Amino acid sequence: MPAHHTHTAGCLVVRTAPDPEEGLHQFVSRLAALNGYHDPRWLIRGAGLSRVFLTTPCDLTRMVAMLDGAVDADTLAATAYWPLPGAPDRVRFGDVPSGVSPRGLTLARGKVCPACHADGRPARRTWDLFGIAICLRHGCLLRDGCAACGSAFPLLGPGLPAGRTRCLWCGGPVLAEPVPAPPPALALAAWLDALARGANPPGRAVPLRELDAAVHLVRFFGARDMEAGGRGWRSGYIAKPRMDDMLAVTERAATVLLDWPGGFIDYLERHRRAPDARVGLAAEFGSLLVRLRSALDQPRFEAVLELARRHVARSIPGPTLKPWSFFSVPPDHRGPAGASTVSGVAAARALGVSVAAVARMIAAGELKGESRRMGRRQAHLVDAASLTALTAQRSGSLSAAQAASELGLTSYQVERLRAAGLLHGRRGRGTPAHEYRFAPADLAAFVDQLHQAVQADRAAPPRTHAVSLSEVAGMRAFSLVEVVRRINSGILPVFAAPDGLSGSRGRLGRLMVSRSDLLGQRADPAGGVSLDVRRAAKGLGVSVRMIPVLVRAGCLSAGTRNADTLARRSVSASSVARFRRGFVMARALAAHHRTSTRMVVKGLAAAGVSPVVASDPRKGISAVWRRDDVDAVDLGRVLRRIGGDAL
Repeated sequence: MPAHHTHTAGCLVVRTAPDPEEGLHQFVSRLAALNGYHDPRWLIRGAGLSRVFLTTPCDLTRMVAMLDGAVDADTLAATAYWPLPGAPDRVRFGDVPSGVSPRGLTLARGKVCPACHADGRPARRTWDLFGIAICLRHGCLLRDGCAACGSAFPLLGPGLPAGRTRCLWCGGPVLAEPVPAPPPALALAAWLDALARGANPPGRAVPLRELDAAVHLVRFFGARDMEAGGRGWRSGYIAKPRMDDMLAVTERAATVLLDWPGGFIDYLERHRRAPDARVGLAAEFGSLLVRLRSALDQPRFEAVLELARRHVARSIPGPTLKPWSFFSVPPDHRGPAGASTVSGVAAARALGVSVAAVARMIAAGELKGESRRMGRRQAHLVDAASLTALTAQRSGSLSAAQAASELGLTSYQVERLRAAGLLHGRRGRGTPAHEYRFAPADLAAFVDQLHQAVQADRAAPPRTHAVSLSEVAGMRAFSLVEVVRRINSGILPVFAAPDGLSGSRGRLGRLMVSRSDLLGQRADPAGGVSLDVRRAAKGLGVSVRMIPVLVRAGCLSAGTRNADTLARRSVSASSVARFRRGFVMARALAAHHRTSTRMVVKGLAAAGVSPVVASDPRKGISAVWRRDDVDAVDLGRVLRRIGGDAL
């Protein structure tokens, strides 16, 4: 057979019209089989149809001409799944006025009824609906794959059994004997078929008359793993399963939709679990109600949601739900006037803090109460007496301004000490909500810790060479937080000011430190000493501009203010000492070998030693190598070989 073939009306020996219950793709496959074509795609190309003719409007003129007037174009178009005029999210589906959503169709595989195939009867359009896995003519299961190897029947292609009985892939029998369908799946298929034909649904089915809504409910209630939740349920809800899996979907959905409302109530109770320490919707129903509202949040499912709301409202106590919840009941206001416990919201309002802060107070033991899970939220019950005591205690605390006046500092410095963890403070009540309060006992403990570091065996420096801690707080060149850390770690000596010293203010005004001890270094968070850039450069014998370069190269460790700026006095003194042992600079090697730095750079490059810091004479940057890498090569021999020996 040639690769390209042009069909004309004379190529179709058998010409027939589509069956009223047949889809366009099913009609094309049947017509190709009647005319001896094992592959319907020859007929599709001959009719000038696109590959997506089933769901995309196209010209059917050549198809009508091939049928020689057996059917007109409008009749053929009515059998396709083309977008419904005025409703782009719906497609045509036979005589259904509102059509169906594309999600309600399963067009990934072709479906075949073994009994209909043996009798030569046409397929039915309803076989493409999600939730139908049964042939209602014979009451048997539909097949969408080879009975021997399981290879899929394509919607249009050579694998779909038209006139053949053997599989193209395995050579085995393509269809097995018809398998009787279980009654629930058969009843659900009859219900959907009745809705598709516009007939009254049988039995006690859910009161819906729209086919697309019914298919949507089948998809939701037929999904598996609702109890387990997670990805298993989500994939089952989104995916379009094969016929073998579709049978289980229809059986699950039939127990809910065909026995209304008892089946739906049983479905809710079946997915209900006994809570242990938690109460509320999430504790008893998990994610079922959330998924129910999300999937059925449309006006056409209002009756289903209303039935669920009434059942849940009768079975869940009202006080355990949020008042604005869809499933809540009117709150109970019959509690005693003088309750022994208050809610976390009321406690937070009384203390001027957030509910999360109340929870932390309960966990830390500052408030007597308990926290329990109630649905998807955390409820906090606070003892009223404990709340009253804490409120009275906080009313005697000091604000940041009052604490600053007590210590001889500024409010900003007090907040800096609190943020650094050196001074304990509690979130204040009332406004402003972000203000912290300081207990007098906490201020006394802070000052006592500094007094314990006073070195009584050393003479205090002269007043001209000393500065009080309250004066340090006003100096831009120093950070009071760093100074206090150095004092507490024993790095910076502190002295008690003599009695009657003028200029002392607050409690910290009586503590003095030497001005010379403040300069050039600060407390390292790791416990050592940190230097400023000038002292670090002086210790290494390099220019100041080399220090940031060495820090970025990893030769030195220092704190950074941003990507390009080092923090003030943050170069670790221990890293400066390690640099002398682990790295070597170009000028040191040049002096040792009595040559120039240019020849040293050239010699090490010839020896394959890469620098940690590359030389840049224009910026005054000298090259730096690891000492181990330099010791591994004979630099003197390399210099003599390239003519750089100056000896």
